[in-house]
Amino acid sequence: MKTIKLHEEEYVTLATGIELNEIPEYVKKSSLARQECRGWKSDTWSWRKRHDQGVKRFTGTASKAESYRLINRDYHLFTLGQEQVKQKRSSSPLLSEIAEVYAGAPFSHIKTVNVTRLNNLRSLCKMTRHMAKGPMPKFAKIEGDAVRVKVVDPGFLTKVRADQLTEKSALDFQGIYCDNLNPNSVAYQSKAYGANCYSKMAKAVFSKKARKFYKGFFKLPDVTEWMEVEKLDVYKASYEAPTPDFIDKLWEDLPQLEQDDPDAYALLLCSYGAGLTASETLNAKYSWFGSEEVQDVDRSRRTNWFIHVQPTDDWKPKNPKRIRKASVTESVFQKLIDLRYVARQEPNKNRVTLSDEELIKAVWSKSMAKVAKELGVSDTCIKKTCVNRGIPTPPHGFWVKVQHRVVANPHGTMPAEYAAQYTPQEETAKVAYTHNDYLIQRGRCAGKTGVASRLARWFKERGWERRMVAHEMRKLHLSTYLLLTGDLLATSKQAGHATTEMTEKTYVALLKKHEAKIELPGT
Repeated sequence: MKTIKLHEEEYVTLATGIELNEIPEYVKKSSLARQECRGWKSDTWSWRKRHDQGVKRFTGTASKAESYRLINRDYHLFTLGQEQVKQKRSSSPLLSEIAEVYAGAPFSHIKTVNVTRLNNLRSLCKMTRHMAKGPMPKFAKIEGDAVRVKVVDPGFLTKVRADQLTEKSALDFQGIYCDNLNPNSVAYQSKAYGANCYSKMAKAVFSKKARKFYKGFFKLPDVTEWMEVEKLDVYKASYEAPTPDFIDKLWEDLPQLEQDDPDAYALLLCSYGAGLTASETLNAKYSWFGSEEVQDVDRSRRTNWFIHVQPTDDWKPKNPKRIRKASVTESVFQKLIDLRYVARQEPNKNRVTLSDEELIKAVWSKSMAKVAKELGVSDTCIKKTCVNRGIPTPPHGFWVKVQHRVVANPHGTMPAEYAAQYTPQEETAKVAYTHNDYLIQRGRCAGKTGVASRLARWFKERGWERRMVAHEMRKLHLSTYLLLTGDLLATSKQAGHATTEMTEKTYVALLKKHEAKIELPGT
């Protein structure tokens, strides 16, 4: 009979003390099949064997070669009998198997979209990283699928089983992540908040509906202790608005931001002028913009300018309360409308600011890598810039030949045979975009606008030290809205919050400092 050599991590110690590292071949690789449940096929390989007591399923992993070894090993142990095995492979599923099933589950069984699934799986990896050695798992979206994702590389998850998810493992993660910081320090509070977020998302992989779906693929152990580990105590600091002088200083440079990056300027206007979140702004369309005549309780009439936040074909608000008509002033409304046909700078263009003459001198005096290092960009960026401008560059291996004196060093002068090929291109630095009526246009065709990062960079260059710029501007908008209206309920509805408590607790600050003159008693 043919034998199969096991990998070291797959060895088993028998009751006799003998280490089992080689087993007979009972099952051929061609006999393995994908697990199937409710009409949906898993990526996990398995094999079913009928015996005296019924039918037993032997389960492997997503790798057919690995499953071939593990299933043959497990069947060999099964034939030996439980009493002869001292240490055998746990029947609990590997986290890699759970990740495969969770990633590919239909929306009808696990109601989460691809972005949420990616975040939950990555959080599970973060929370179990200390439990095994190996590379970090890799996950990716499936093109054209808004729900399912794929496991590109299961990494160390192939070494961790579900029965290892205990209370101790969760507490160990919290301790490692917070790195023994002083619980009263600001650094600890930040870390603890992060640990709680990772825990919440990781536990979503084992939600009630997910566990019910897993029953068709494997027997899941009880992970209640791991799921019920208490969150770390974290206090959320109350929002404190920036000083008026600092804000006025920022506003002085707004005309330059509008000219250089209209999309970043639009993000600022939506967050500060309308109280929209960054996600709402990124998905906002001009069809959301409108106005209506409203009548107040005093019978007065006025025009209400608004941005109607609503679901799109590929996005929906965080919760039903976020579907709202966010009020804006006429000036902010009109400015956003004006930005619609303003030309945007094309992404990844003009990063090399040298003129054609300076660039020619640079690439014909030293290697592309050296030029790129001096300019702080990649050599690919230099090459693409030269191609876009019609500038011939030295052929591959040119500078090696110069070093060995096979060809003469041009010293920054383009040789005649290459100069004849040089055809200066007209630079088209700005282009008009029409991306399905979207407010944020630049880079949308590439799937990533990068507008939030650009706005954050603009703020940082002017002395801003806080994170999440758009979120901070949203808080400033709500604080101003509350000051002007004096109505907490209206402010909460403007924000799209579920309760006024959330608005009051973390989203508004007192902008007007009242002076209360309480004199010394007895005077």
